[in-house]
Amino acid sequence: MYLKLNEITDKETLSKLLEDDNLTILINKEFNASYLDVINEKCADKTITIKVFLNKCISPDFWTRITNCKRLCIHASCEIQLNSLDFLSNFNTLESLELTSDYTNKNLSFNPIGHICDLKNFTFISGLSKQYSFLNQQKDLKSLYVGSIDFEFVTNKENLTDLLVQRTLKSEHLLPEKCPNLEKLHLYGCSRLKNHSFLSNLAKIKNINVSYNSYITEFPKIQNPELVKTIEMFTCPNFSSIDSLLPFKNLEKLVLTSHDKPLQVPIQDFEKLTQLKKLKTVYTAWGRRPKTDLDIIAKIYNKTRWINSSLEY
Repeated sequence: MYLKLNEITDKETLSKLLEDDNLTILINKEFNASYLDVINEKCADKTITIKVFLNKCISPDFWTRITNCKRLCIHASCEIQLNSLDFLSNFNTLESLELTSDYTNKNLSFNPIGHICDLKNFTFISGLSKQYSFLNQQKDLKSLYVGSIDFEFVTNKENLTDLLVQRTLKSEHLLPEKCPNLEKLHLYGCSRLKNHSFLSNLAKIKNINVSYNSYITEFPKIQNPELVKTIEMFTCPNFSSIDSLLPFKNLEKLVLTSHDKPLQVPIQDFEKLTQLKKLKTVYTAWGRRPKTDLDIIAKIYNKTRWINSSLEY
């Protein structure tokens, strides 16, 4: 449940809402500062996510009043950029830290929170560059979302199951060794990544997103294809091999789109996907195609009752 703090009118209502077991408090406008004490007290024994949009309403005093917070999301803006974490130096129980904006300094120092070593979730969309020591001291990390990462500098992350890389992935051949239990991999904007063969060695992978990449023409063989439930390739204009998808017998969701030119998938091959009996969602964007091709595609969708949507089902 989302709670907008600026919409709360009294402490009694706030106290009742704070009993929710899956609560995110959104702070993006002017609010009653006295509510922070109520929230901080509840954070001591409940896992509440506090999502802060940096603006002029967020004073230095604000951070001293929510130090019991275990799950914190900070979104910087062009108005107020994030260049220091000094204000978090008194946070001792953080389990999740999300720095979700490109207005966060990519060279941000994590020394002020160097005592934090129990993060389960870490998001740093403008990094990583010089922050590997902080990442490497997180021994129980389960999810990691970053802009760039070089696995040459990353220690083993046996507990990591969810990884998103938004721009640059380096030393990718080390990924299966250092993250052996990875289940979800999102390579959402790694346009320079030419070789995807490392995917073959991800023994426990279930969901794969390789998007905005013109080098992938066929999907690599996976060690345990029966585990894979989702394959997403947004804006992969040169992908053409339906045959490379057929080993994924338990596939439930598939995304194939192109941006500035038609998909390279042959129409006659597209129908082969009907061999994957567990497919429920097949989101495709074909671009400019002859009407005869589009009619064939429409008939396949009518026959299979696939959902042509990229939304989660």
